[in-house]
Amino acid sequence: MKLGIKLSLIFIILSFVVALVMSITFFIQSSSIIESRIENQLESINLLKKANLNTYIQGEKLDLEILAKVISEDYKLMLDSSDFYSMELNPYHKNILEKLSLQSEFDKNFIEFSILDKQGMVFMSTIKSEVGKIKEDRDYFINAKNSTFVGPFDYDISLQIPTLIISAPIKDDNGNLLGILAGRLNLKEISNLITKREGLGETLLVNEFNLVLTDLKYFPDAAFKKKIFTDATKNCLDGKSGFIQSKDYRDVNVFVYYLWVPDRNVCLITKIDESEALKDLTRLSYIMAIIFSVIIIVVSIISLVLAKKITSSIIKLKNAALDLSQGKWKTRLNIHTKDEIENLAKTFVEMTKTLKKSRKQLESYSKSLESKVRQRTKQFEDKAKEAEDSKKATLNIMEDVEETNNKLKETERLLRINLREMKKLDKQKGEFISITSHELKTPITSIKGFVQLLSDPKIGKKSQKRKKYLGIVYREVIRLNILISDILDLSRLDLKTVKFNYEKVDLKELLDTVRKENELKANKKKIQLIVEVDKTVPKIENDRTRLLQVFTNLVVNAINYTQKGYVKITANKEKSKVHFIVEDTGIGISKQYFEKIFERFYQVDSSLTREIGGTGLGLAITKELITKMQGSIKVESIVGKGTKFHVLLPIKQKEDNFKKALS
Repeated sequence: MKLGIKLSLIFIILSFVVALVMSITFFIQSSSIIESRIENQLESINLLKKANLNTYIQGEKLDLEILAKVISEDYKLMLDSSDFYSMELNPYHKNILEKLSLQSEFDKNFIEFSILDKQGMVFMSTIKSEVGKIKEDRDYFINAKNSTFVGPFDYDISLQIPTLIISAPIKDDNGNLLGILAGRLNLKEISNLITKREGLGETLLVNEFNLVLTDLKYFPDAAFKKKIFTDATKNCLDGKSGFIQSKDYRDVNVFVYYLWVPDRNVCLITKIDESEALKDLTRLSYIMAIIFSVIIIVVSIISLVLAKKITSSIIKLKNAALDLSQGKWKTRLNIHTKDEIENLAKTFVEMTKTLKKSRKQLESYSKSLESKVRQRTKQFEDKAKEAEDSKKATLNIMEDVEETNNKLKETERLLRINLREMKKLDKQKGEFISITSHELKTPITSIKGFVQLLSDPKIGKKSQKRKKYLGIVYREVIRLNILISDILDLSRLDLKTVKFNYEKVDLKELLDTVRKENELKANKKKIQLIVEVDKTVPKIENDRTRLLQVFTNLVVNAINYTQKGYVKITANKEKSKVHFIVEDTGIGISKQYFEKIFERFYQVDSSLTREIGGTGLGLAITKELITKMQGSIKVESIVGKGTKFHVLLPIKQKEDNFKKALS
């Protein structure tokens, strides 16, 4: 990799890392700031809602206390009057009802005003159906005897609305209790007050029974109808206040600030959806990504410019060094970077000048030294010539003797090699003649004997014996012909006169020919002759005639030594070769004979071989031919189960293989 590219990559990687670290740091800090801002906003809204709630309740409480004082005088006079129990006739009773009605019209939040006597019976009410009811066990009666009492949030079954009761004591001027004034507030206003959105988010009230007291943003009529079970409500109802991220009643991720209001026994919850709250952070992420990309692009451009500027000076130095190695002496380099590279260039120029000067001195010294060497060499040559002339005659004689001696040794070596070869050939020739004469003598003797029998006049011309003897003579003649043909093939192979005519051979067609030529013989023995050639096997470069001879030899052998079953020829492609298998279910061959069966005239069972007309040369010729074809053959067999001959032949013959096969 070039230096400029390396420098550019270093700058880009460093800027990428720095920008990435800064972006991540900024993002984390921004996230923390935004989350803190969300918490503060939610807390502020929550506290504001709490203050609004308290202010509203305190205002209504104050109004009720004022109303209790306003009606206290009329209520006392009514109690003291003689017609106390005749309400229609009592003017004070009428005054009180008018004042209560006026207050209801003035303050629409109160849906009912009622006055309870000291025993807890509703003595007077703006709702007539409430008059006469006993409320002595109610909190707003018991707790309002001394001071104003604000009841809990409740749901009025008769009115079918959520309500809150505020009660205040009615006292005379001396502070004696006369009765209780109770006002029933409609919680709709409180619900509106709490759920009114202050910016984003939602605020709601939940009581100690997980019942929501206000309408919800996504469930408008949820007040006193829906229960909420979230992490925030659980913590809040345990009396805690705080800020968390959790799921809301819709199972949506939200930021929540919750506050327990002990004097109301309610939980005030303010929340905002994460997706809504983090819009700024998402927008910030996009901006940071754009800034990050711009920084990388700018830094990449700057780094490329800087790298080019730095490397241009280094390239000049490199070129100057190359020129120096080729004998070009540069004493000037146009490098003005005002840094270490410029100093290096100056040093290089000074070094070049020094080297040039040193080279001139060396050349001068070399010329002087060469002159002295030539003079001294001339002197030595003159003296050596004198000695050479005196030794020349002697050396010539010694060289002639040595050359003659070497020739004699080489001749002796070649004679010994030839003698060994001749002895070996004589031995092979003797063995071959002995075996051949024996093999030839056997059928000739048989032919001679049966010819003499046929010449006997006692045997009729058309007798069965005559036919039998003629058949034997015919078989022996064929055997003799095969033997002579095999011997001639071996002789040609030994003399290397066998010619191979290479061509593209279709193996399916060739093996089918072998099958057809031997099918009759196989059928006579009731042996199935099978040929299987895989579709992937291509045509091969070889001598068709010699291939036919090889596989005919192997198939004939297999049929001869098989009594029942099958003989199968298969061909499959194996890389750059074709693998042939000639398999039979015959008598088999013992492992000790695997190598010997390829020797000339070797017969495992001579009697069986003669019976079937074998010569003992078929496998020897087959192996010789396969070897010439640059192939190989091997055998595997189990006695009594059958034999397999494996033949490997190349698909294509190399040019040097052609020459070797033809030699």
